[in-house]
Amino acid sequence: MRLSSLVFPLGSLLLTVVATTLRAQAASIVPAQPRAQPALAFVHVNVIPMNVPGILRGQTVLVRDGSIVAIGPDRAISLPRDATRIDGRGRYLLPGLVDAHVHLFDESSIPDFAMYLASGVTTIRNMQGAPLHLRLRDELARGLRLGPTLYTTSAFAEGDAVRSPAEALAFVQKARADGYDAIKLHSPLPSALFHAVAEEARRTGMPLVGHAPGKEVSL
Repeated sequence: MRLSSLVFPLGSLLLTVVATTLRAQAASIVPAQPRAQPALAFVHVNVIPMNVPGILRGQTVLVRDGSIVAIGPDRAISLPRDATRIDGRGRYLLPGLVDAHVHLFDESSIPDFAMYLASGVTTIRNMQGAPLHLRLRDELARGLRLGPTLYTTSAFAEGDAVRSPAEALAFVQKARADGYDAIKLHSPLPSALFHAVAEEARRTGMPLVGHAPGKEVSL
């Protein structure tokens, strides 16, 4: 299988050697506008690909304009003259990890972003959304903050927010208009309300995530 022509998102790979650097620099990070970077090449590195068994040893991974544009044996990859080389000899490159259930309660959770990266977690999903999380998601996507890719659900579809089928529809429609990535169920809803939320989420293309709705409702 040839891997030299594959293209992957840059955020999906993380060289384990960066962990100590991130810990040391996290406190001094100053948000800045993203700018064009020269090509980056990880050379002589061991790749753990996840799509095939084993370890691909002695690989070169070439990054340009935010995407990995080539992966292959060192001798098979031609590097541009402007490429910055990182010697990965004796180290490993692997897909970034995803934490699909986190709670970023308020701004006190922001320092955790560097910890996620230092632990190899490059994507997180916040499971109780608020306007703060939409702002953080945008700042991370624009490179104004150091941290993982962030997805966030809506607030909980429960209690006073969803007391009738009409309110269920309105809840989903507002969450979609506000820009949340999914609808979050928490406490069990009566069958009629659960189905109202689920049908409107399906109609509007919003994923439905969270806790099981209860014994009286079938998934």
